[in-house]
Amino acid sequence: MKKITLFLAALAATIGIDTYAQTDFTLSGSTFPGTHRTSAYAADLDNDGRMDLIYGGQLDPTLDKPGIWNWTTLSTIVWNKGADTWTPDCLMAEQNAEPEKTDDGSDQVDENGNPVYHWHLNGPKHGIRLSSFNQYAGIDYNNDGLVDLLVFGQDGSDDWYMSDEWKKNHLSLYRNNGNGTFTFEENAVFPSSSPDNSGVNFSLAVADYDRDGWVDFAVSGNLDDSEKQDTYPSRLVTIYRNDGGTGVFTRMDIAETRGDVWTSEVKDEAGEVVTEKQKLEGWFYPIAGNVHFADLNNDGWVDLIFDGWADEKWDPAYIDANNYARVYINQNGEKFVDRTPENPFYTLRSSSSVVNDFDGDGYLDFFMTGWGDNGYSWNAFLYTNTQGEDVFDVPTEIDDLGLDGTEKVKTYVRDFNGDGIPDITHAVAHNDKKLNVYYGSLTGAFTDKEYEDYPCCRDAWGVVADFDNDGLSDIFQVGYIESADAKLYYNTTPDVVAETPEAPKNVKAEYADGKLEISWDAVEGAAEKHLAYNVYVKNSEGKIYCIVPADPETGFVKVSNERTSALRPAVTTYSITVPEGDYTVGVQTISLIHETASAFTKADGSLDGLFDAKADKKAGFDVTVDAEGIVAEGCGEPVKVIDILGRTVAEGAAGKHIDVPADGVLIIVKDNVAKKIVK
Repeated sequence: MKKITLFLAALAATIGIDTYAQTDFTLSGSTFPGTHRTSAYAADLDNDGRMDLIYGGQLDPTLDKPGIWNWTTLSTIVWNKGADTWTPDCLMAEQNAEPEKTDDGSDQVDENGNPVYHWHLNGPKHGIRLSSFNQYAGIDYNNDGLVDLLVFGQDGSDDWYMSDEWKKNHLSLYRNNGNGTFTFEENAVFPSSSPDNSGVNFSLAVADYDRDGWVDFAVSGNLDDSEKQDTYPSRLVTIYRNDGGTGVFTRMDIAETRGDVWTSEVKDEAGEVVTEKQKLEGWFYPIAGNVHFADLNNDGWVDLIFDGWADEKWDPAYIDANNYARVYINQNGEKFVDRTPENPFYTLRSSSSVVNDFDGDGYLDFFMTGWGDNGYSWNAFLYTNTQGEDVFDVPTEIDDLGLDGTEKVKTYVRDFNGDGIPDITHAVAHNDKKLNVYYGSLTGAFTDKEYEDYPCCRDAWGVVADFDNDGLSDIFQVGYIESADAKLYYNTTPDVVAETPEAPKNVKAEYADGKLEISWDAVEGAAEKHLAYNVYVKNSEGKIYCIVPADPETGFVKVSNERTSALRPAVTTYSITVPEGDYTVGVQTISLIHETASAFTKADGSLDGLFDAKADKKAGFDVTVDAEGIVAEGCGEPVKVIDILGRTVAEGAAGKHIDVPADGVLIIVKDNVAKKIVK
């Protein structure tokens, strides 16, 4: 196993050692439906502990049949069955039962006298809309433990598959039914908009920004013509707050923006102002591009950073007319304050950006690549987190980074070669259309490795995830080579093992003033190892709140892109607003550069982790235990007996003997108060 030490890092920085080592990739033996004009996404969509794939797009060569336009818009889920076995659920072509007819009603025949058959399309079974130039994000919006999907894209000209109601919902929410199908959430209504830059950007970000126990999301995009108002910005960044898992999301205009955001003034033919400009209260700076939730100042609250293209410039401190990035710091979930650096904060368009901790100091940095309008052409910037109010300093630029700039890509940061140092891949065609990885080094520069034998795709974007459950990062790409294609490259580097992080210890939970207060001991070396913390809370009804969707029993993280919303390694407390009740609480450690995660450590170190979150009844109640059962103190109140697996094993009334066949650790619940006993 390749390992890295702080001593070695310091030594390398001093004498210039380069620890670059090549990753071996192996092409999957499976065939995936090919297309282009889409972005792929990976998540465990069927709750079986394996990462599945979803993508849309246009052009499927298998649909090139008489009577079918093979550039139809698509929606494909490929189910991961393990051992490199994949089952697609996609748009399928089926031959018509009857031959085509001539004008006189007879069968059409070809030059050989054979009947001529046309084909028709059958929609996929999963129920998610057809779309192209699209993006996805996993969000368990109703806390049922299943990964639901936000879908953000464009309709094709063949939108026959969609009802009129669906057509106007370019941004849609789909509820996971747990049986391989999804249902369009009618309560989730958003403005008609689409991703900028042909769907290249990360235009969706998911996190519980106000820590109320329901996961929210942010979106950046272009408003469609039907939504635009003449004097309003045509681009939009906003947060949508989850209304208690009902499917309703509320737009939150809670920003304090430097320079403010304004409507345009209206002038008559003589140039006289007839309508004054109007300040748009609470608006985030309207940029279409990338958006990220990330805790930039390590206070336990996710902040917002986004970049891209804006129509107008209001902020005199900003150096550029159209290319923008903005940093907003979360004020305890109540508002976001603009803390964009006033030093030259160069940004790029047609860009891809990511947040990750590149230097292992425990603070998230900001990387972007794209096209610069300031004389930079293709470029790349790495902004190091200054740990101060300005957040970011003057960036390290392309020449010092040792990598190439490029545009219209999908950038991912992982440690592919197992040396403990973040690497970069664009998970898409490089300028020469070969798979490329930029390997990080202890000196801070990158080394470009082009994989000559591994062609990749143009006009599409891939995803990085662990598809064979070995903890290493694999790369999936879908797009156009000679035709529409899709390829999965497994990371098969010899002697490299992605270590499972150490689990947190001493997890505790208390309930006070309407909040569940959770704490744990820091994992040693968490920052240097690029680790973060994930928290789950499960109530007595089985509803599961998780910062990053994960399996509470195995610790398996179910999504590919949302890990940066986890808690930073310096944060060892977390609180959420929940009603009184009984809860199971757990904390795990997850890696931001590998696909690994620890098991969850449950509160108080107990097997069940169940405790009473009812502040006014901490004294509890007495329980008498005998060989046959229990008697709970009280007078007729309903009593439930639960085993350590959460199963109800007996029920009865307080003050009366309740027969309990089970032995061992049991939880006695009366009037929403829980008491642990041993029988």
